[in-house]
Amino acid sequence: MFFFLAAQSYTKRALIVKGLRRRPKYSFTAIHYRYFHYMVRLEEGPAPGKEGLYGPEWPELNDRLNKRLDRLNNRKLLSTIA
Repeated sequence: MFFFLAAQSYTKRALIVKGLRRRPKYSFTAIHYRYFHYMVRLEEGPAPGKEGLYGPEWPELNDRLNKRLDRLNNRKLLSTIA
């Protein structure tokens, strides 16, 4: 079974539309609506391994991530109903 992996990902600035926002007492403020294009190039390939979020190149980051997730999952919530 093959999956599509994001090989390249980047953004480009697109149109900026200037508009008006109504404020109290008949005043207006200029507002800028900024739009972006998000480009992703996909490649077909095998499923990724189970090395962790950062891959096999950075095992210390995977260890830190797992410790942090364990701390977050095991924390006590005081003064709650649950």
